[in-house]
Amino acid sequence: MSRDQKSLADQVDFTHLMTIGYFAKILPRSLIDQVLALTGRDSMRIRLFPAPEVVYFLMFMAINRRPSLEEIVRIFNQSIQKLSWAPQNCPRPNKSAISQARTRLGSEPIRLMADQVLRPMAWPDYPGAWYKGQRLMSMDETSFDLPDQQENAAYFGYPEAPKGQAVLPQVKVLALVETATRTITAAEMGPCSLDSRDFTEKLLQRKKISANMLWLADWNHVGDGLLSKALALKAKVICSVQAEINYQHIKDLPDGSILATIYDPASNHGSVYVRVIKHKPEKPGPENQKKPYEKYPLLTNFLNHEQAPAHELSALYYENHKIDSLYGEFKKSSRGARTILRSKKPDLVLQELWALLLAHFALKDLMTEFSWLKKTSP
Repeated sequence: MSRDQKSLADQVDFTHLMTIGYFAKILPRSLIDQVLALTGRDSMRIRLFPAPEVVYFLMFMAINRRPSLEEIVRIFNQSIQKLSWAPQNCPRPNKSAISQARTRLGSEPIRLMADQVLRPMAWPDYPGAWYKGQRLMSMDETSFDLPDQQENAAYFGYPEAPKGQAVLPQVKVLALVETATRTITAAEMGPCSLDSRDFTEKLLQRKKISANMLWLADWNHVGDGLLSKALALKAKVICSVQAEINYQHIKDLPDGSILATIYDPASNHGSVYVRVIKHKPEKPGPENQKKPYEKYPLLTNFLNHEQAPAHELSALYYENHKIDSLYGEFKKSSRGARTILRSKKPDLVLQELWALLLAHFALKDLMTEFSWLKKTSP
């Protein structure tokens, strides 16, 4: 090996060491041990491939999409030996041992770890992260293709396609995202046939949408009684109505918005107060010159038009589009694209996805830390 080749190999090794070391920073061993004890998986520590190492391995595998599993095992084993997490020259687990270790661990411990770790990142004066003291949050959903195995197909199902059904089964993921940093703070996942509102309701039940948040949403995330449940948590909401909706007009407001009530089956009174904002097109152009307003309005529980003028809320809603590229960060990493998840069983699919969310959070945490250091450096 030439000097240049050896230098490159050392740099790659250093990158892997930093990656795994940062995983340990955001997901400390103490938290892993706590969750393993809670779920009865702590006895796995005595094995050749102990559960805590399996957790870090899953995160490492999640962001290394292109290499084979054998190559990932080799790199990971070398890295943890350099970090003194494992004895030198200890046997490497093969694919069968990894599959057995993953099956023993299951998805529930990784889900609980993610629930403990995922959180908003933006500090109080982070640019574009706040409005009137409310943290801007968005929702986004996507689907991941899965190996076409019988168990995956039976549990997750096939999405509809223009002609029949898709070739591969898919898992649907709905994420609550901090808009400015594009950091996932909570998620729900399951069969592709489930409605987005099913996932939203679970996030509301877990109180992941809180009083200091301004939730930028689409109607398919907040309709059918979910709006009043969000308001009960004292969250602020701006949502785009993607279908005709009947509202009871109360009065016109000076900023052009309308104070109204809409029917909500989950409300104690059967309706909730909202402001209706007929917002301007996002990208005015010749095609919109004869169309001064969008067909469908925005609804918000910012009822005070002086505190939150319609033009500000209309502009604010389009911050929601900042997260459009979020899932591209998952599906095409810096180490190459892999559009199909590796896991061939439903519980391992969920395990792989929760590990992916944890690994993505670690990278976002690192990026935000660098941003903070740049901001505070003289």
